Amino acid sequence: MKDGAFYPILLSSVVVIGLIFGFSYGYDFGDITKKSSFVDRAGEGFSVPACASSGGDGETCDNGNSIVTFTWTDDGSEEGVSCLEVWIRVNIAGDVSTSFVVAEDLPCSGSYVWTNASNDTTYDYYIRYKRLVDTAGPDAGTIRIFPDANGKLGHVILSGSLTTPVCGGFSPDYSLSATPPGIFANISGSSQVTSSASKIQVTPFGGFSSNISLSSNAGSVIAGADDDFTDNTLRCNNPPSCSNEYTNGSNFTIDIPPNTSPGSYVITITGSGGALPPRTVSVTLSVAISDPGFIEVLRPIFEALAAGGI
Repeated sequence: MKDGAFYPILLSSVVVIGLIFGFSYGYDFGDITKKSSFVDRAGEGFSVPACASSGGDGETCDNGNSIVTFTWTDDGSEEGVSCLEVWIRVNIAGDVSTSFVVAEDLPCSGSYVWTNASNDTTYDYYIRYKRLVDTAGPDAGTIRIFPDANGKLGHVILSGSLTTPVCGGFSPDYSLSATPPGIFANISGSSQVTSSASKIQVTPFGGFSSNISLSSNAGSVIAGADDDFTDNTLRCNNPPSCSNEYTNGSNFTIDIPPNTSPGSYVITITGSGGALPPRTVSVTLSVAISDPGFIEVLRPIFEALAAGGI
């Protein structure tokens, strides 16, 4: 053997051993993604992808529906903060524009069963901090909610991809997405203010092509607020792709009164149609005041008007 020839062989052996042990134990070579264990399953009426491509969560069938069980543990690795709640967002693999919330207000370590996942669909999933509290520095004790005013979505506890099985064929279904997931409004006077816009889109699955009616609970979350959609009904004009109104979407804004308190408000947008249970997506409205002194002087008047006392 020539001098130096031994070193490439040794290096190659180390790489091969490292890959074998790394993938066998589910270690991730990225910076924040953590893989959980996964057992391949196959049986009558469904199939499950190989472990390496599924990301780690259980996919099963139940009466023709795809059921996905997420399990996560917050290891407290994010310095200077402490988790209060988490949320789960998913999107069609490789297409973040289809992102939607599966569940929120969940414990920082726990599990969740997603019962209405679409059949034979590959999803990217992210389990993130929804609310946290700063535990160090000048902001210690401050509670933060995600997405914040800058559109940040929160620290990732667990992420990966999964493919749901084929459970009794392809069931027509759809999901809603909001881009961006956070909007804002800036109060600077005595008139109502219109927020920035978020585009609400529909992603169909399994040949779904029904009209989707959009609504929100903005008026229930903020007294005196009115929601506004550029199109209250999204239609599939060219099935099966439905690339017109579904894709173009509807711009969603909120008109808020000047006495609205600053802060973050989670607004739920609901889509209804196709004889299916309603589908929802959340948008977070961040409200700020440009002239707090002016608003505080007028606040008693606004409150009296709202109460009908003037």
